[in-house]
Order: sequence, then structure tokens, then C-alpha cells
Amino acid sequence: MKRITILMMLLSILSKLFGFAREITLSTTYGAGAISDSFIFAYNLQSTLFSVFVAAFVTGFIPMFTRIEREDGEERAIEFTNNVQNVMLVIAIIVSALVFIFTEQFISILVPLATPEALSYMIPFTKVAIFTVMFTCVIQILTGFLQIRKSFLFPVALAFPMNIILIGTIILSKSTSVNILPYGILFAYGTQALLIMLYARRKGFKFKFHLDLHDKHLHTMLILAIPLIIGSATSTIGGLVNQGLASGINGGISHVNYATKIGGMVEGIFGMAIVSVMYPTLSAAVANREMDKAEHEFQHSLNSLLIFIIPCALGMVLLAQPIVEFVYMRGEFSMDEVLVLAPVFKMYSLGLVSYSVYGLLARVFYSFQNTRTPMLVSIMNISIQIGLGLLLANMIGLHGITLAMAIASTIGMITLLSLAMRLFDNFNYRSFFKELGKIVVAAIIMGVIVKFGHNMFVGMMSDKIALIVTIAVAGVSYLITLLILKVDVINDLVISFKQR
Repeated sequence: MKRITILMMLLSILSKLFGFAREITLSTTYGAGAISDSFIFAYNLQSTLFSVFVAAFVTGFIPMFTRIEREDGEERAIEFTNNVQNVMLVIAIIVSALVFIFTEQFISILVPLATPEALSYMIPFTKVAIFTVMFTCVIQILTGFLQIRKSFLFPVALAFPMNIILIGTIILSKSTSVNILPYGILFAYGTQALLIMLYARRKGFKFKFHLDLHDKHLHTMLILAIPLIIGSATSTIGGLVNQGLASGINGGISHVNYATKIGGMVEGIFGMAIVSVMYPTLSAAVANREMDKAEHEFQHSLNSLLIFIIPCALGMVLLAQPIVEFVYMRGEFSMDEVLVLAPVFKMYSLGLVSYSVYGLLARVFYSFQNTRTPMLVSIMNISIQIGLGLLLANMIGLHGITLAMAIASTIGMITLLSLAMRLFDNFNYRSFFKELGKIVVAAIIMGVIVKFGHNMFVGMMSDKIALIVTIAVAGVSYLITLLILKVDVINDLVISFKQR
């Protein structure tokens, strides 16, 4: 495991803690209701609506930039970057204008079961927050550029100013007016865009308005992006269906959001760090036909991700209610809401490994400029999720939505993993499953300690301290077990730090 990956994880932990501080501030200030639902809807609007195009452009951008720079030089690659960014901005402006004009119709499609009270906030919030999609284009493309330049930490650090602004806005809105909330969202994204533009300039990026729709490289990327757009669209549709199902329950959108935020923190810390480092390296290795290096990077990254994600998923399932109480139970967020949120969070946690690994596997195919396979698997995945979501939400309630996500994602991940292994002629199956077995054994031992340790600690100290002590003891026991079992990734990391 690379040292830069560890640094990214540590920085991600801090940034995610700030993100949690934002969620806690929101839940403490407004609980789970119309205002919190509307804020979350507005905050997630750019990803809900524009993630289809952003994911397609950014994912295709990294391998294409690498190829252009190798064949035509840095100047041509920078020109291509400007062209891609400006095309995205034009699309973003058009989309923003349409949503601003037809806000009511747009919201009625996305959240058809929203209450009149929720709509009274969602409509004005959306009219302001929709313009964040323009800032998102700049942020995402320049993040890809910085990753190619091996600058991984700055994009992660952008979460700090954004969350500080949002926390301040939420607190201020309580004493002034809730109408300032969407303006805080807009200002937060604008600040991120400005900061990353200034930093990218230091790394060699020079912004200019270059728009060439006839660029052959743009055409190639767009052709590759079509399956990406379809795949991203299916994921977005799945999210919208979940949102629609949850909107029929008072605070339902907030509960699903709060549950996924906790799991998303873990996924973001470990998954984002490992994938961000792996993707440009793997793309370069494939482009240079260094397949042994590519296979090693893939297997090493996959094992590194599993080492962190498997124990986290198990711990979150076993400690679902104590975690929810620790994170959210304060202010307007009562024990009644904890009891609603805990099973939603537990069901989501069952799929944590799948969510994280799926993102890594998709990037492996994109490195080979194969966007069709992840698209087909994504369509299958979301079809299963929607069908199960409709069924389980009616059968068992709100947590049926996140259970459907977990089941569908697991099926999709297993399918994509089996196909990804076939991309490499010399993939070492024996080594992979041997390491996986060691990780699972260590996680099971940790799980037993979590189960019995927490029950013991609760009788000795306060609930919150008991949770912290349980996590600390479980983490130490897991690390010791990995060292005893001589897991390769951990051994390599220890050797790397000793050599330093």
C-alpha cells in the first residue's frame, strides 16, 4: 500500500468528520422533516441530476489525457482539458436554466410523494442550488487533472472550506431565515471551484475558453462515454426511485440520507483514497502495455480496499444502533428517530463491501477503455434494486429500501469481479483468495470481540465511551491478527515505513 494512500485516508477521515459535523448540525437544528429533507435534496441536486454527465466525462478524461500527452505532448493535453471542461460548462448552463424555469415540474418528477410543506421549501431551494452544477464541472475535471499530476491531497482538502461554510449557514439560518440555506450551498461549491482553479494553475493548468466540438479526441471520449452515461443514468434512476419511495414517509428522505452518510464516510475514506491513486497509475500501465504492472496494481489495490472495508462493514452491522445514537441522537433527533434509522443503517451496511469494491472494479474496465461491461452490469444491478426496493419497501418499510440496495449491489459486484479478473492473463487467483481468506478470518475474530466486548463495556461505562472503547479494542485486535497471519499488504506497508 502506497504511503500517499495512507495520507489520503487520514485526510479523508478529517474531512468526513467535518461532513458528519454538518449532518449532525443539520439533524440537531432541524431534526428529520420538511426543512432537512429540502436542504438534503438541494445539496445533493448537482450529483443527483448531473452525475450522469460528470461521471462519464471525468472517468473517460483520465485515460484520454494520458494517451494525448504521451502521443501529442503536454500542451495539446491541456488544450483538450479546457475543451472538455468548457463543453461540460455549456451543458451545465443549459440544464440549470431548464430546471430554474421548470422547477415545479422537475420536482414533481423526482419526489412525487413530497408533502405540500416539503414542496414549499424544495421549490425555492432548488431554484438557487441548481446552479451548483456549473461549479461541479470545474471541480471534477480539475480533480482528474490533479490526480494525473499525482496531486491527490488537495481535492480531498476542499471538503473543509465547503463544510465550514455549510455548517455556518445552517447555524445562521436558525436565527435568521431558512431561505439562506440554498445560498450557502451555492457559495460553498463556488468556493471549492475557485480554490481548485487557483491550485491547478500552480500545477501547470492554464484556463482558456477553448471550445472545439470537432476535436477528434473529444469525439473518441464521447463515444467511450456513451456507455458511461447510460450506466451512470441507471444509478441515478435507482437513487431517484429510492428517494421517491422514501418521500412518502415523513422524514424518509432524511433517514435514508443519514444512513448512507455514515456508510458513505467509510466508503469515501478508504474507497476514494485507494481508487484515486490506482486509477491514473493503472490507466498509464495499460496505455503503455505494461500488463504485469497493471495486474499487480489491480490486485494490490483490491486487497488494500478489502482489508479496510470488510471489518468496517461487519462492525457497522453489529453496532448499528449504538453508532446511530452516538452520531445523531441530540437536539431535535430523539430516540424514536434512532429506532427508525438504526435498521435502515444496518441494512445499508450489509452492502458496504459491494459499494466500495464495485467502484474500484469499474475503474479497472475504464482503464482498458471498456465502458460497455460496467454499463451492462449497472443496468442489471439497478433493475434488481428497483424491483426489490418496490417490493421490500412495501413489505418491511423504510429499511427495505437500503436492504434492496445491499442485495443488488452484492450481485453486481460479484458479477463485475469475475469479469475483471479475466482481463489479466496472469491474474494470481490463488494469491488473491489466500489473502481474502486471511482478511475474513481476522474480521470474524474482530466481530466476536465487538459482540461480546460492547455488551461488557456498556455495563462498565457510559454508552458513548463504551462504543469508542469497543471500536478501539476491535481495531487493535484486527491489526494484530493481520500481522500474525502475515497479510501481504500489511507486511509491505510495514516494510515501506521502516525503509523510510
